Amino acid sequence: MSAATVVLAVGAVLVSVVRRLRGVGLVADDLFGGPVVLVGIGLYQLLRAAPALRVVDGAWLAGSLALGVGVGGARGATVRLVSRNGALMQRYTAATLAVWAASFVVSAGYGLVAQAGGMHAEARPMVLSIGVGMLGETAVLGVRALSTGLPFSPGARRGGANWVDRFVAAARKARPVTPPADGRLERS
Repeated sequence: MSAATVVLAVGAVLVSVVRRLRGVGLVADDLFGGPVVLVGIGLYQLLRAAPALRVVDGAWLAGSLALGVGVGGARGATVRLVSRNGALMQRYTAATLAVWAASFVVSAGYGLVAQAGGMHAEARPMVLSIGVGMLGETAVLGVRALSTGLPFSPGARRGGANWVDRFVAAARKARPVTPPADGRLERS
């Protein structure tokens, strides 16, 4: 993995964390898009390394991905959801930062144990790990957001409905929820 890829991925995560600490609109495209892109890049890196990988690498990778989804889900449970002007907003809390810190320590420890157990470093792309963790957060946060009945915040958009809009619409149709009468969500 190139240093530029690592710097870009870590930089994107840091920008996202700082923005969410200040509180930002919960935009469906942002919630789903970033993690999907990171996972795509990580899978591409993994596929490029595939000829050199062994079964043991796959087993360690599966554990790493499960760990990433789990700590991401825990992180998503700590994010504060509120409404502003009838749309959802998200804000990271001190607990969110604590889970971020714990996830780095746990992930690094797992990586060291995995490499000592024979896993190739190429079998665990950092970008894939970050993306999978963010997908875990997205899954929990998305379910929590849909359960409020309030709309996601509007984002800067070009063109019509995309796959995220269709997914959100299908989820709302499958399980409709009545939003608060005054359109305000103080805390979720």
